[in-house]
Amino acid sequence: MKHTEDSIAYAVANHVFPWLRYVVVPNVSWGLLPHEADLVALSGSDWLSEVEIKVTKGDFLADREKWKHQLAKTNGQPEVISSFYYAMPSSVWEKCKPEDLPQGAGLILVGQRWESEGQRARVVQKPTDNPRARKLRPDEREQLMRLGYMRYWCRQNAVERLLSAIHRDAEADMRSLPQKGSA
Repeated sequence: MKHTEDSIAYAVANHVFPWLRYVVVPNVSWGLLPHEADLVALSGSDWLSEVEIKVTKGDFLADREKWKHQLAKTNGQPEVISSFYYAMPSSVWEKCKPEDLPQGAGLILVGQRWESEGQRARVVQKPTDNPRARKLRPDEREQLMRLGYMRYWCRQNAVERLLSAIHRDAEADMRSLPQKGSA
């Protein structure tokens, strides 16, 4: 199975930060963080974790040079991020070296390896907690909820458009078939 950013995010939201206990929101940026986060998870006690999703080794290695991850090496994450993880397919991590993981970052692997235990994603290295981190304020929590609802409805809209196109194509195909009894 070829992993996508969405399939990795789904596995993380189901097996690492279960959405029944966490508020998990993909693609968070404006209004809460100074950068775009692939996925954030807010605990019931208002601590925010960030997950950077990588689907290839090249993408992972190139990302280490970005400014936000340079900051992560020195615990310079934004004060609202209490812990930082990379998530990737286990097949990608197998091509990397342990020193490729930035200091302080956690590692979540996604793959078929643990399915017999009912898991598709697992934390294999815990992150170092950001000592500057603080809990989200009520206004920040509200902004995260707003962003989450926006993501949800945008995805619902995309699904609706896709289903409508599939139905239109199926109806057109049915109309083009020869009718029973016609010669």
